[in-house]
Amino acid sequence: MKRRNPAISARHAAARRLQDQRRDELAKLRLQRPLTDAELAEEDRLTRALAMRVWREEQRAQEARIAMTTAALIEQENRKKAA
Repeated sequence: MKRRNPAISARHAAARRLQDQRRDELAKLRLQRPLTDAELAEEDRLTRALAMRVWREEQRAQEARIAMTTAALIEQENRKKAA
């Protein structure tokens, strides 16, 4: 498993928090007035970044499930060979 640099992880976590805060700010602003073209573009970029983040988390979870299943199948096959 790849080890992550804690400094990079902390930096990414801070960037995610800022993205989340800005997306919330834009959502509140949208209730007050129509967003400008620049704000709409920023909102779209932030929404796509969130979607990609969710997709990556789902991919990691799926890969972990596949690895566990594969390991279990290999273990089962090794037991059959040993018997």
